[in-house]
Amino acid sequence: MASKNEFFLAYPPDGQETTSSSIFFLGVASSADPIYLNDKSINKTQQGYFAAKVPLILGPNKFKLKNQGQEKLVTVMRNRDQPEIPKDALFLVESLFPQVNVEIPFNELICFKAIAPEGATIVAKVNKKTIPLFWQANIKPLAANNSVLIDSSQPPASDSMTGSYRGCTNFAENEITQPTEITYELTFQGKKITQKSPGKLTITNSKSLQVIEISADQGITRTGPSTDYSRLTPLPKGTRATVTAKQGDWLRLEYGAWLKKDETKIIKNATPVNSIIKGVYSNRIPGGTEILFPLETPVPFSVKEDDRKFILTLYNTTAQTDIIRSDYDSFLKRIEWSQISPGTIEYIFRLNSKEQAGYSLKYEGNNLLLSLRHPVEPEQPNTLKGITILLDPGHGGKDTGATGPDGRHEKDLTLTIANLLKQELLDLGAIVQLTRSSDIYVSLEERVKLIEQIQPNISISLHYNSLPDGGDPVKTMGVSSYWYHPQAEDLASFLENNIVRELKRKSYGVYWDNLALTRPTIAPSILLELGFLSNPEEFEWITNQQEQRKLARSIAHAIQDWFEQN
Repeated sequence: MASKNEFFLAYPPDGQETTSSSIFFLGVASSADPIYLNDKSINKTQQGYFAAKVPLILGPNKFKLKNQGQEKLVTVMRNRDQPEIPKDALFLVESLFPQVNVEIPFNELICFKAIAPEGATIVAKVNKKTIPLFWQANIKPLAANNSVLIDSSQPPASDSMTGSYRGCTNFAENEITQPTEITYELTFQGKKITQKSPGKLTITNSKSLQVIEISADQGITRTGPSTDYSRLTPLPKGTRATVTAKQGDWLRLEYGAWLKKDETKIIKNATPVNSIIKGVYSNRIPGGTEILFPLETPVPFSVKEDDRKFILTLYNTTAQTDIIRSDYDSFLKRIEWSQISPGTIEYIFRLNSKEQAGYSLKYEGNNLLLSLRHPVEPEQPNTLKGITILLDPGHGGKDTGATGPDGRHEKDLTLTIANLLKQELLDLGAIVQLTRSSDIYVSLEERVKLIEQIQPNISISLHYNSLPDGGDPVKTMGVSSYWYHPQAEDLASFLENNIVRELKRKSYGVYWDNLALTRPTIAPSILLELGFLSNPEEFEWITNQQEQRKLARSIAHAIQDWFEQN
């Protein structure tokens, strides 16, 4: 933390690299003397905190900051947002499909890709087959996911004259039985280049399909073969599935999801995964409802939450169902099912309440066990007695989180507000658990495990925000909340709205976001960003001890109000 009247630059560090078209400077200077950025005066708060957004050109950008006769020199390197084709080549090798070894079933459409200058002629050759690739004028790169946070849907402008070429075809059974390289031929302005693909292609048939079993505690399924793709419903340990395609270290399962090979083990001599299901059993348990699905083998599934209903879809499953036992109560209205397509069954649980208060899914042998938690009420009016709340002070130890203009770290500010909030909640009668109570490092995995072990009634991860490159720190401020499962949406919205209204803070919004601390299903789990460390004015509010106490009290009473209305 910078001392009083010290000239301190928190961001960017000298040598910073970015692909953004702009960057911001953040720091603290003497409140009595002006501060200059490249000889232009920039504004600062009463306590001397300053921020300024500046444009960048491609290549090195040099900046000079001056305050109290001191100078700081900073160089920021702006790199291209799109790969640059080497001068001795006409297309980008890293764009050629496949980059890794790929196995795809026969008759499935396969698209070959390359990035090259407009006007080139490109073909891909596989064995005796030639596939022409065509210029795709309408295919443009997308903005990064975090562009939503800076209100920008457009990617940075590129000065490159290159673009995407694509050509698609399919292959017959046994046409490519061994791993085979793709040969790309490119002709441009009289110059011809030939290049082999980095990965090899194999066409598989139904006799070569593998069956895998999830060997990790959870198989993280995604919409595509990399961590850049969105998550789907995770599969518990023991789930079995048929593999229909491979791409590098990723496996595609029969119902379309992808997961990493190292989360699985191969089941030798197994036939493709299929099961029938007959009776389904529903029972009331303390604090919830439990539903048992007896299966011949543990099949993949997915979950969808909606207002007053919970939907479970079983894949590779065929119904022979004539009877379902349901102990209906004030929570569960009825259970419906339908065979929505061959091998796919959908179960709809109609709820009397708006949503469940958490759920879990696991296999016990071949039986799938779904537990739905019921909403709870405090044991006494106007209190939180009997309610268990888990607070997660973000970051800690070696993970400092974001940095404010004077060098103060997010990890310290989140611990401060967590301790203040804990005391307010205890005063209301709640049972409060923290993921950390000192400046120690706790991994995301450990925090998630604590939520699963403690099974609180709600979980709240506490953070302070900061902008990515390209954002405007002077104009951007406010409180925001984040949820992933619909069972947590109402809590996220309720708390954010309450803070904004009661403390007269600016709203930065309520977001659906795929975060480690919003993904747990056992309880409504949300994340709060309680203001921007990158905004000088808001930083003064964040670090004001009186305002910290007001914030903690506001959150605590909002939690109490939320439980009373639910």
